[in-house]
Amino acid sequence: MTFTNVKLYRYTCPLESPLKLKSGLLEARSGTVIKAIDGQNKAYFAESAPLPGFSTESSQTALNELETAGAKLLQPLDLLPKLCPSNQFAIHCLCQQFDATFTEVKICKYVHGSFDEMLNEIKRNSDATRIKIKLGGFEANKCAKFFKEACSLVSNYSRFRIDFNQSFDLDMINQFCNAVDCEKIDYIEEPTQNPFDLRKIKHPVKFALDESIRIYPLEKLLQIPNIKACVIKPMLDMVILKDDRFIEAVNKRKLEFIFSSTYESNLGLAHITKLAKWYSPSNFHGLDTSKLFDRSPIRNDLKLDPELTELIYETDIRSFQSCTR
Repeated sequence: MTFTNVKLYRYTCPLESPLKLKSGLLEARSGTVIKAIDGQNKAYFAESAPLPGFSTESSQTALNELETAGAKLLQPLDLLPKLCPSNQFAIHCLCQQFDATFTEVKICKYVHGSFDEMLNEIKRNSDATRIKIKLGGFEANKCAKFFKEACSLVSNYSRFRIDFNQSFDLDMINQFCNAVDCEKIDYIEEPTQNPFDLRKIKHPVKFALDESIRIYPLEKLLQIPNIKACVIKPMLDMVILKDDRFIEAVNKRKLEFIFSSTYESNLGLAHITKLAKWYSPSNFHGLDTSKLFDRSPIRNDLKLDPELTELIYETDIRSFQSCTR
């Protein structure tokens, strides 16, 4: 895949309300939009958006790396040198010629905020098959009380995915599991800092691997009992996603392959739905985050929103050819 023109735009999208992450409050999402034109004058877009506190690179570092690549972005993209994870995601989407539309996949509903805010949203989605709730930062007994009330609001077939943001210790997770109906839990995403602590939990609750897949060898993680799923965040995990050995190991254990967002704009989210459809079409994915923004850097008419984007860099085939003569 080659292009005749490539432009890099910096974007910033305010969230409708701040998100509480374990790294702090997230009030806006920022990153880079790549616009690439091919020889038939068709435009392709891709997003690189490191998540503060989670990505190894910053948005500025990722943008600098793309600027440094410069005219190489016009050549076959698979010949580019090794890039940071967020840029790997963007370049992969360009290589696959992904458009900016959403692909239909099963979506796990996502709720966040205070207990009252989450209960109100759960009530509005009482017939959802899968609901993700974020309980990091709350005490175990209060989480258990909230969870019981949440379970009373949903249908018999609804199941919850719980994210404690690695903020629980073993005593807290055991206290929580003792107090609730574990049958209503689809899985818990790594509740403790050390995933190997999960081997000491005796309750019949399932777990999902998330942050640890970027830290520990998969063969060691798969020795942990009661693992049900692996959560993949393409903006962080393109290296893992391209590792055939990782995919084979997950499939061999018959684990669920769950794709999750890192609060990308609608452009990046649309591209993740395409990956989810390809790798894991039958599962419910954590991609219910477009509701967090009222605007996107790419409008419905596939034009860039000038109020959210700023042109930073441009290269085209004519200037590249003149430089190589």
